[in-house]
Amino acid sequence: MHREHSISFIIIIIMLQLAVVLINLLLFVSCSNDLRGLQNTWHPSFGAKIYSLTDGWEYASATGARFGGVAKSERDVSWDITRLKEVKCNIVAAGRLTGIDPAILAAIASRESGAGLRLNSRGYGNSFSTKYGYMQLDTRRYYVDTSEGPNGLAYFDQAAEELRSAIIYVETKRPYWEKPMQIKGGIAAYDVGINNYSVSAASTIDIGTTNHDYSNDVLARAKYLRSKGIF
Repeated sequence: MHREHSISFIIIIIMLQLAVVLINLLLFVSCSNDLRGLQNTWHPSFGAKIYSLTDGWEYASATGARFGGVAKSERDVSWDITRLKEVKCNIVAAGRLTGIDPAILAAIASRESGAGLRLNSRGYGNSFSTKYGYMQLDTRRYYVDTSEGPNGLAYFDQAAEELRSAIIYVETKRPYWEKPMQIKGGIAAYDVGINNYSVSAASTIDIGTTNHDYSNDVLARAKYLRSKGIF
């Protein structure tokens, strides 16, 4: 009798393990299907062009010389790939909801928080930070949805919506710009906040952003993630 109970227990454990594997497989397939759908709607229209609009990360030395470039952006985002893959489904779903390329959302998460690496245990940038989550939404600007944590679907949906609002803002200010440049301006506006961003000429689009390279760095990271087939 005892032996029969042991066998039944082992069978139950095996079935539970198989169920977990099946659930993970279904989530992977669902995520992959979402990504294929997004590539079919976003990429052909202007995806290739927007990713050429970048000089990458920059560093200004004491003499005023600037260096770093696309290679630096690619190196930085490559360190975050494992963590980005862990939240890929949420990023893709947020991209589908808002019509924004998930590679750009992932690139912002990399730039802002190292895809969560630089967050404290509460999900903020540091002990005194007012910015929350992977994409560092500023709690001083608006109510941030923390219900599912700093990398939950609700959070990414909200962050993607804020980016979409920033893009729309730039569209209204510069309706004569081509769409890729409006998106690049929206990425810059996301960094500094719509109320603080002065839409300047296309050549100075990052003036006022963090390190004066925000949209260039984000686009270089996004381009790398796409080139590797990660997003």
